[in-house]
Amino acid sequence: MAKSLKIPENHFAIAEINNQGVGVICFSPEYNKDKKEQGSWEIEALYVLPQYWRKGIGQSLIQYDFRYMRSISISSCGLWVLFENHRARKFYESMEFCLSDNERAITIGGKELIEVILQ
Repeated sequence: MAKSLKIPENHFAIAEINNQGVGVICFSPEYNKDKKEQGSWEIEALYVLPQYWRKGIGQSLIQYDFRYMRSISISSCGLWVLFENHRARKFYESMEFCLSDNERAITIGGKELIEVILQ
């Protein structure tokens, strides 16, 4: 996330309860071979503290993202999620994201994992 803060095109929203940050979303124009694709954005990160899961915080952050994108005429949004992260995939699908055929392999901690894109 620290690298994301340095990129001017990235947009952030922080959810607070009693002046304490409990969640954050980062979204930005989607890049393909270093070129912006008009009308397509990506949610780069969505984090909510576990004690605030299932309280509508993640939904509110995504709805904020959607409102912002609509205000600047963005037509689509996607995000990458680990294929095996069924809890996260179920949450995003409840927000009307749909699994696509695109996937990629990533390495975390020396282990190769598969990410899929939801749009």
